[in-house]
Amino acid sequence: FLSRPIGQVKKIGVKSFAIRGTTYKQTVEVTNGYNTQTTTTTTLQFPKQPNEVWDALMEKLYPELAAIIQEEIAPVLPLETVTNAPSYSTIESFSKDDVNTKVEFERAYKNTKVVSAFLPISEGFGNSGVNERLMNETGADALATITLDLEISEGGGLVLMSPKLALEISGKSNGYVYNTKYCTVNIKSSKGTGFTNNITPAQLEAIVRKSDLMIVFRKALKEMKEKEKTNQDYEIVWNMQ
Repeated sequence: FLSRPIGQVKKIGVKSFAIRGTTYKQTVEVTNGYNTQTTTTTTLQFPKQPNEVWDALMEKLYPELAAIIQEEIAPVLPLETVTNAPSYSTIESFSKDDVNTKVEFERAYKNTKVVSAFLPISEGFGNSGVNERLMNETGADALATITLDLEISEGGGLVLMSPKLALEISGKSNGYVYNTKYCTVNIKSSKGTGFTNNITPAQLEAIVRKSDLMIVFRKALKEMKEKEKTNQDYEIVWNMQ
């Protein structure tokens, strides 16, 4: 009821493409012989970098991500079509920490706003009326939110950085109450990479493992479409609306 078939997407507007630097807070509880607990918390400091470093990475990632979405799902509108729409100015940037992760910085691509794709749709997309107006103004029937987290954590005595990519594609409201979505994709690297405090664009690209990331991203979209095809009732039920 909440997830429309991906085949209904005809035009996609990108609502947000953002990069965030996050730190992972690790808490360890130890019980001693007197049955008292000691909590040890490890909090890391994300290395501060000029905005140009993050912008350079997004400039390389966005065209490839958009191309894969277009090839596997539907045409992607130019960013300006969305960001110049009257309703876009009413959208507030929205991003927050989760239980173990603290957001140290965030930056959006070009004129998009930070709207985290890691959030539940009820939080991340807010009032469905804004999305509806934005789609009506742009001619889109879906809005994509893309977030890349660069998370640092400790492992083996080293400070490591690993990428997490999330995509959420939402659709028009279903009835008066529900925001609907076409899909959610979450990709997380299985291991981190060491880094220097002065991170270069080349080092960032190696940490993100861009070519591997794009392969897995495309594979995820293909697998999602195949899963829908295996349930032959899916399209039939939705076409009855």
